[in-house]
Amino acid sequence: MEDSKILLKYNDKIKSKNYIEQFENELKNKFKSKYAVACSSGTSAIHASLIAMGVKEGDEVIVPNLTVIMTVMPILYLGAIPVFVDCQKNLIDFDYEDLRKKITNKTKVIIPVYMWGISYDMNKLKELTKKRKIKILEDACQAQGSKWGDKYLGTIGDIGCFSLKDGKIISSEEGGYILTNKKCYYEKIKNIINHQIRQNPKLSFKDVGYNYRITNIQAFLALKSLKNMDKSLKNRKKIYDYIISNLKNKNIKILKSKYTYNYFSLAIIFDKKIKKQCVKLSEKGIVNSVGTFGLKSCSKRLSIIKYFKIKKICIKTKTKNCDYILDRILAINISNKTKIEEAQKIVTEIENIIGD
Repeated sequence: MEDSKILLKYNDKIKSKNYIEQFENELKNKFKSKYAVACSSGTSAIHASLIAMGVKEGDEVIVPNLTVIMTVMPILYLGAIPVFVDCQKNLIDFDYEDLRKKITNKTKVIIPVYMWGISYDMNKLKELTKKRKIKILEDACQAQGSKWGDKYLGTIGDIGCFSLKDGKIISSEEGGYILTNKKCYYEKIKNIINHQIRQNPKLSFKDVGYNYRITNIQAFLALKSLKNMDKSLKNRKKIYDYIISNLKNKNIKILKSKYTYNYFSLAIIFDKKIKKQCVKLSEKGIVNSVGTFGLKSCSKRLSIIKYFKIKKICIKTKTKNCDYILDRILAINISNKTKIEEAQKIVTEIENIIGD
């Protein structure tokens, strides 16, 4: 409703300015990236980036099993093979022993997915990929504002992909953007998201392109949201700290980034299985990954099982640590505007439904 009023008030202003270019410039400045491309969604960002990286049918792309299906769908679009890797026990980062076993001469890209805004050990991952000349595509859709060391997540690998969907820290209700420091990827992605239309008409449409553009109105909203990012992060931290400090159950593990954290979600691992309780919390209005969105090991999704069957791929994915976490995790959505009263309700319902 608030955004609708803004749009009505500034309708003529929006039409008269190029907010897409302005938004991309602000992204570069904020995240210290050489290049930025705004696009239609986080999924289109990943798809366009994989194409720019040269991923083709039959290539292997390594992904965590602890991820959402939207990360993996662009791999299927290309006829490539998602290879699922386990996480560490009580951590979202790769189980590096399992990761090394899954790398083959067909591996083109590894995608770390920063679930709930939590970072991986990027030093370890970069060292591993550098030796093998494997590209890193960061799925930072939930990680706007999180850092590894002094660098923002999404600016450490070859390409970083982000979502602007509602609920994200920077949002235009729908949309996405891509950050990279490599000119070759930037130029390819700019063409891919715009039907492969080029300045020289003779070069246009020589490759397959897509309509993955963002609108000027979306860019206007995203720019406004980007300027409020630090304020949003501050509020999220306040709510996060309030919930943690008021929870009586101390037999829990709190998942959090090693360095700067964006508090996208409050991720708690309990010492018992709580899937049914997560559903009950969702019914009480406490939005969470497992109870509300049915998060499960990605390799168990029916679309993935069907895809492997069609491709006649026989891969038995054993990711016991991932399954362990998803049986016991409560990952609660925190919004930019969550109030203390709502945080108190969250605490009360957790204690009532999950208990000690």
